[in-house]
Amino acid sequence: MKLCFIAKYPPLSGGVSGKMYWTAHLLSKAGVEVHIVTNATDQENPFQFFPFQKDKFKNSNVDNPNVHVHALDKDLPYNKQISHIPYTNPFVTRLAGVATKVVKEHDCDIIEGGYFEPNGVAACLASYFTGVPYGVKNAGSDVGRLYKVDELKLTYKNILQKAHFLLMGNSNISFAMREEFGIDKLHKVHGFYPLRDYFNPNVKKLDINELKATVLQEMPNDFFHETIYRESLSKKFDTSLPTIGIYGKASFKKGHAQVIRALGKLKKEGVKANLVVLSQGRQRFLKHLLRIAKEVEMEENMFVFPLIPVWMVPSFIKACNAVCCLEYDFSIT
Repeated sequence: MKLCFIAKYPPLSGGVSGKMYWTAHLLSKAGVEVHIVTNATDQENPFQFFPFQKDKFKNSNVDNPNVHVHALDKDLPYNKQISHIPYTNPFVTRLAGVATKVVKEHDCDIIEGGYFEPNGVAACLASYFTGVPYGVKNAGSDVGRLYKVDELKLTYKNILQKAHFLLMGNSNISFAMREEFGIDKLHKVHGFYPLRDYFNPNVKKLDINELKATVLQEMPNDFFHETIYRESLSKKFDTSLPTIGIYGKASFKKGHAQVIRALGKLKKEGVKANLVVLSQGRQRFLKHLLRIAKEVEMEENMFVFPLIPVWMVPSFIKACNAVCCLEYDFSIT
């Protein structure tokens, strides 16, 4: 079988991108030929993994010749030949065009669009152009935000009605969609299953000091918020202390601040621990974390790193005594 996914994918950061990466390689191990069409390289720097040059960190060591990535040309949006007024990056058109070419050239059997916008709309178009069946997989923001906008809803409703299958991750969303569309093509996604070859107790532990030295050495001068990372990573990392980890895109809704305050309280009670934060995003959020750390006297024990590639995450988990994955007053139920 040959599948074409129009989806988020590394070097783009985030849970959906990471799951797509591991899912592609899991399918590859099962003998499926996977083609990823993505605009991940078009995303601005704060949401891409740190650009490691050192081979130890640069390559995933996941050898799957059946996974093929077809990324949009990241320089094309600035080409005057495709400019139009009012200006916008025509992601839907570009993704649909590349997907159509990939499906025809590689004789793909199925097209799947992850997220309604722009991937689901592009999947619908590519299916129409090629005659290959397509499906759509939703995210919380699709239903919780975009689907509620009148100017968008009618398009999404049509691509869902015409889709050959729908993948919904939340049982409440599934029920609502089933009620609205009255269809049997809706399937619930049953969790995420990482590759045990890489997520297992025997994985090699990431050396935090080596990671720190490599980031400081390789960080480009124009890297987003470079001075914030250099300030945070200039301290010595005490390997004798327990290490608490937290990672993800910078957000006030991810529980970072709450973890810092909690560890600050413990420190005052004589219980010390390192806090390793892997995060990128808004400068004001990163500065906010540094301010809180200073306020609760955790600045000497907190180390803020840029986001690392998804294939390094198992080793990062192994380097921590505990890992936090928290949500705090998140807007999507």
